[in-house]
Formats: sequence, C-alpha cells, structure tokens
Amino acid sequence: MARPTWGYRNADSYTVNAYTKPALSLQTLEGLVGEETMTRILRTYARRYRFAHPTSEDFIAVVS
Repeated sequence: MARPTWGYRNADSYTVNAYTKPALSLQTLEGLVGEETMTRILRTYARRYRFAHPTSEDFIAVVS
C-alpha cells in the first residue's frame, strides 16, 4: 500500500492497492475494535493530522 504510483504494472493493480486494500484494512480494524472505538480512532486521527501529511506510522500510533 505504500508503493509509489509508477511502481504498479497497470491501472487495475494500482486500484487494488490504493483503494481496495486500504478499505478492507479499515473494515477489518473496525471488526476487531468495534464501531465506537473505530469512530474515536478516526476522529482523533483527523483532528491530529488535519492540514498535515501523515504517514502510515502516524495512523498506527493513533490506533495504538
């Protein structure tokens, strides 16, 4: 999910990795932590990194 755009073979490969995998990852996380906790995670993440360029590690830090 962290590969540069030009690193994919074609548009379909990019779509799966840029949109489908992240969506499934977030749905899986919500299934593990519950809807209420997921909402709290996303609110915290949005507030903390609004107008910033967060990394994957930043999201993991919020979840932890």
